[in-house]
Amino acid sequence: MNRTKIYLTIFMVFIIFFVFCVMEFRIESSPTWSEDELRILNTLALDRNANENGINTKLAKLGKELFFDATLSENHDISCATCHQPTRFFSDGKMLSSTGEHTAKIHTPTLIGASSSQWFFWDGRKDSLWSQALEPLENHTEHGTNRLAVVKHVTTRYKAQYYTLFGTFSEFSMELQKTANATPMGENTKWQKNWYLLTEKDRKKINRIFANTGLAIAEYQKLIQPGLSRFDKYVHSLSNREHNIKQKEQLTAEEIYGLKLFLDSEKTTCINCHNGPLFSNFDFQATGIRTVFDKKRRGRIGRIAGINTALKDEFNCFSGYVEKNCDELRYAKKEGSELIGAFKVPTLRNVADTAPYMHSGDLSSLDEVLTYYNKAKTIGNEHIDIQPLRLRPHELKQLKAFLTTLSAPLAMQDHWLTPTKL
Repeated sequence: MNRTKIYLTIFMVFIIFFVFCVMEFRIESSPTWSEDELRILNTLALDRNANENGINTKLAKLGKELFFDATLSENHDISCATCHQPTRFFSDGKMLSSTGEHTAKIHTPTLIGASSSQWFFWDGRKDSLWSQALEPLENHTEHGTNRLAVVKHVTTRYKAQYYTLFGTFSEFSMELQKTANATPMGENTKWQKNWYLLTEKDRKKINRIFANTGLAIAEYQKLIQPGLSRFDKYVHSLSNREHNIKQKEQLTAEEIYGLKLFLDSEKTTCINCHNGPLFSNFDFQATGIRTVFDKKRRGRIGRIAGINTALKDEFNCFSGYVEKNCDELRYAKKEGSELIGAFKVPTLRNVADTAPYMHSGDLSSLDEVLTYYNKAKTIGNEHIDIQPLRLRPHELKQLKAFLTTLSAPLAMQDHWLTPTKL
């Protein structure tokens, strides 16, 4: 009887050892790629580092000055770079940004590749990059200033640059010269009253210069592009575009298996939303994540609120400040349960470097994000666009390993990343 137990124990140990060896071999040996997978991989990889081709360099230089200018805020302490820090890949590493007096209601996303999107902010309430750049200036939880103050600052401190780019404009009226602060937006009733005391001609002049300010900031933001990552170089090697790829730039077996999982549209569905060179379709999806602010708005949150705000925006495509086909805004879907609680799909470029995550900012690590998606479930009758992944622990580890291969230095020259010394 004892001998039988010994034989059985030896047999079980052998079986366990065999299974372990099989798993080790499976993990360490690299998989092959089908023609369909190679085609998809080529749609994800960057062809080359972004450069300044197509960029109005003079306009971008003005935009850079404005981006780092903290005096474009009420307390002279907040700039665009306060929340979009170049050293953090144009994010800020916080769950919710704070100016000291106010805390934002939604998480600050990275600006990497933002210019490739049609819609801006998590809910898509802006339909252009230049218009998006204007809102924080007058938002009391961010810069907290007003458009007349911005216009006077731009046409004084940056007078020569502005004139070179946009031409001269007629002098302000005496009434406008005497008024320091005015805007139709925000919570300051005195500033609003001042705005409507101005003539229509003065208000139009202010809005034109204010819009030009947004155009300059947007031109700078177009430069914020991802650089070639290990993932990109690996794909290039597969397609024989780069024969001399260095060993350190290859992907490990674990990273390749993670990439396999990412491409599996049936098992993980990641590729359904995170596609293209920026790993985002820039569409809007409901993930079930909610913030306290969302709950207070009683259902009219996410894309359903954003598109209706965009349609009413005085600086939208219909405003005429920039000549553009407005079909995206004109024919955008405006109602439907799928728009409720749906927020913009973020880029996955440098995702390992831009924690925390989601529009709420309350998932602090990639592990937490993957765990959430692995167990995602609908609450009540709430619409949700994702299904639980139900991946095993080693698969989650593989998927995370792949995501880290999307990190790379930005494709920007260093002088664009720091403010100009005055």
